[in-house]
Amino acid sequence: MDVVQVVRRLTGLSLWHSKVLATQVPTTILAGVQRTAGAGCLTALSTACSAPEGPETAQPQRKAPAPRGTRRSGA
Repeated sequence: MDVVQVVRRLTGLSLWHSKVLATQVPTTILAGVQRTAGAGCLTALSTACSAPEGPETAQPQRKAPAPRGTRRSGA
């Protein structure tokens, strides 16, 4: 969702249009901008892409199952 917000801020598009644009990668988001402005946009998008989105993306830590002893049959 962070990427969609950055695309929305950079382009001025609606949230829905920004989401559509962000899911159609690779695509051109801005064209005809100066190098310095483009570098700032690239930094903003790179930061949004590398940041974790939230708790729903975090994988829970799972412990390996404890080794089981050998079972003895009958006694």
